[in-house]
Order: sequence, then structure tokens, then C-alpha cells
Amino acid sequence: MSKRISRVGQRFTRLSVLADAPSTPDGRARSEVLCDCGTRFIAENNKLVSGNTKSCGCLQRDRTSEASLKHGHSTRRHGETRTFKCWKNMIQRCTNPNNSRWADWGGRGILVCRRWRKFEHFLLDMGECQDGMTIHRIHNDFGYYPKNCKWETVLEQNRHSRHNHTVTVGGFTGCLTAACEHFGVNYFMVRTRLSLGWPVERAFFEPKH
Repeated sequence: MSKRISRVGQRFTRLSVLADAPSTPDGRARSEVLCDCGTRFIAENNKLVSGNTKSCGCLQRDRTSEASLKHGHSTRRHGETRTFKCWKNMIQRCTNPNNSRWADWGGRGILVCRRWRKFEHFLLDMGECQDGMTIHRIHNDFGYYPKNCKWETVLEQNRHSRHNHTVTVGGFTGCLTAACEHFGVNYFMVRTRLSLGWPVERAFFEPKH
């Protein structure tokens, strides 16, 4: 019986080998692999080496979609769509150290998965961003990848933000977003007033001038 060759640490197209896995009942060596899209699964070593297994299946889907997909979300005539701007801003704050928001994103380890570095893939996974919506990470300390992201309204995302603080006003205690919804006042107006040092009651209830 030939000695098993470990493939741990090796890379095959879109797959990185993480660990050795139990062999098949008939003795074929297998490995646990991580696809660039974030999917983990068990693959046979001989199929990795031969090139028969190159991804979790996303490679073929991407090739099929790329053959016909023309996204049209960034053109000279019509400018950039909301979806394209969202994607571009996501890439910038996570990859560009010169971006004004780098410290809160890429600077603290929030990354964009390799698949989403290409806009067509992001669009295919997330669909279009509707008016009033923005991208939200379900787990705030994890990066941008399909299973950790969804579209949310701005107020919903503000509710989840690590910068959203608790206030007590008019007998109500809760996060700033929830308090604004409770009293029917504009969140952005109240947040601006508080940042300028206004007392909480005045920030909430003084009429707009």
C-alpha cells in the first residue's frame, strides 16, 4: 500500500487545502478544502491534482454568467447605479488605506471575499440595491461574503451599528435609532444635534427651524 501524500497547504485553482480528511471506503485519499467563495467541503485528492475538482461549483456558474452578463451599472452616459456605488464604496473602505473610512473597516480586519472583488459576482449574489437600502453584515466582526450580507434600510443598519448608543428620553430608554422611531423624529437630525452637544430632550423635541 503506497504512503498517503498530504496536500495540506497546497492550492488547486480556487481551492485551498486545510486539512487531511478520512479516506473513502475503498481507500482514496481526501482533504478538507476551502473555496475562494467561502464554502468548505471534502474533496478527493486525485481529483484535485488532476484538475477535475477546481471549486465548489461556483467556477462553472461564474463562467456561465460571465459569458452573457453585461451589468451596465457604470456607464459614461448614465453614471453609476446605487448598487455599483455601494459595491465600490465597500471595496474602497476595506482595501484602500487612504480611504477616509479605512480605520473602521480594512484597518480593523474587515475584508471583502475574493469572489466579490468583481462587481458581476457581487450583483449575482446580492441582486440590486433598492432605494433606501444599504448593505449590512449579519455578524459585525466578520467581513463581506455572501452568507454574511443582506440588504437593509439605513435605519435598520443604524440599529445594528457599533456606534449606535443608548439614550433615555421622554421616559423611553433604547438605542438612538429605536428612540427616534418611537417618537417619530428624524434620526439624522437628532444624531447631528447630539454631536453638536445639544441636550437629549432638546435634540429630540425642539422643532426644526
